[in-house]
Amino acid sequence: EFVQNFATFHEFVELFEEEIENNDELCDEVMLAAFHPKHEWAGLESHNPVHFDKRAPVPVINLLRTKQVDKYIEQGRTLDILPRNEQTLNTLGFPYLQKLYQDIMSS
Repeated sequence: EFVQNFATFHEFVELFEEEIENNDELCDEVMLAAFHPKHEWAGLESHNPVHFDKRAPVPVINLLRTKQVDKYIEQGRTLDILPRNEQTLNTLGFPYLQKLYQDIMSS
């Protein structure tokens, strides 16, 4: 169900995030980074290459250590991640990324 239905996966991720936020032991320890084969950013055209920033061949939820992420943010090490990813994805272009993604999915 998660592979075919992004909405279902997204609802699950939101519930998972709520559980973490409501757990006194976990709320300051972990955060989620979720990726899905059919992820699309709201407000972008369907053929925008930036959608691939949050795509993976299968649904994935990574648990990140909040303290480590906060440390990187404080050090400024995360400032250029999104712009650099967007630039790279736009340079590669949607047709190339779509073909590459399809090749990965079919192997």
